Amino acid sequence: MVRLAFLLLVCMSFSGSARAGFLDELRAKAAANRAAMIKAGKLPPVQLNQKQISQLPYGARVEPKVVWIGAGRQQDGTIFVCHVTTGKNYFGTRSLALFTGTFEADGAYHQAAAYLINKQAVLNDCWRHGFVPPVRIR
Repeated sequence: MVRLAFLLLVCMSFSGSARAGFLDELRAKAAANRAAMIKAGKLPPVQLNQKQISQLPYGARVEPKVVWIGAGRQQDGTIFVCHVTTGKNYFGTRSLALFTGTFEADGAYHQAAAYLINKQAVLNDCWRHGFVPPVRIR
């Protein structure tokens, strides 16, 4: 009985160390995958929380709604966000708006200045970071 308990204890200690090594190996692979994605021009995806989503700008005044979000973590730790909103203006016309910006480490959102140039510049900013929003610029 003592031998069985000792063997069981030895097996459990080896399985624990093997599991720790396995987790370290997975973490190393994930870090290498993130580095490869950033080098290829694509950002590792990030899931935004409700507070972050509520900070995103809307292009419409009536019934604004975010319909698509692409977010990824950059090398400096900030989160790049490309998102599409829809809604109506005061005359009842439906419109789509495309925005880009970053969330800093302290949680503050800063909108990119590309929207001041034109819609194509905002779309190019999304493409440059590896996101393809479901919009077509006319």
